[in-house]
Amino acid sequence: MNRHVPHFPKPSDKRQGGLHAGIRYQYLKTILAWISLEDRDGYVVSEWIDDVFAADRGTAVIFDTKYINSAKSLTLRSPTVLDCLSNAFVHLVEKEPSSEVRYAITTNLPAGNESPSLAGLGMSGLLGWTAARSGDRSKQDAIIRFLVDDSAVAPKVKTYLRANSPQQVWADFLGKVWFDLESGNLLQTYQAVDAILKERCERFSLPSVGVSSFIKHLESIVFDAATRSTPTATKPRTQTHPDFEAELDKHFMEKIL
Repeated sequence: MNRHVPHFPKPSDKRQGGLHAGIRYQYLKTILAWISLEDRDGYVVSEWIDDVFAADRGTAVIFDTKYINSAKSLTLRSPTVLDCLSNAFVHLVEKEPSSEVRYAITTNLPAGNESPSLAGLGMSGLLGWTAARSGDRSKQDAIIRFLVDDSAVAPKVKTYLRANSPQQVWADFLGKVWFDLESGNLLQTYQAVDAILKERCERFSLPSVGVSSFIKHLESIVFDAATRSTPTATKPRTQTHPDFEAELDKHFMEKIL
């Protein structure tokens, strides 16, 4: 099995000397979401609302991708986690207070142990978060207390937490946020994309030898869409299920012909 993520030359490589691993991770996660769409009306957008936005089968999720090599784990106290919660607050409370959008923090890292342990949460605040999302009231209250008391939490988040009941806070904000921990490293994410595309090739009797070049092609599409979907753009560049099917047909039909 290939143990390295292939290097894909693309426009950014010529100008910037190659993409940062975190950007590559984001683009591969975008591709993974794109090729996994089930609804023909579903779509994926890169760099519009956040790193990735996916709408599929009535579910809308904002993905904040964090590929981190400088740490071995994340805790509820990690600056990355608190920054993500601040971003989630902007999207879920300030911008879309009545929507059914969810916010996923996707990372290659596992949950780590808090030091010292957090009152009511024990050694792992992020595992406690999972229990809180499942309805554990004691964990919900403990997380709110931590966020209100911790000096690193954004003041506007603290104000919101103090002004609303725990039930409302979890229904409208915190309960819509989840941590997709150990979501694969760069190689594993590439292999997940590779496996889905090879399965498609087998299903439709297409030459799987063309998969690596097809991934390169998809990454170029995502790169182009991401650079065009800026805050100053008039509308996002979306990738839909039919778009993927069209690209698949075009790429592999050229291989056959």
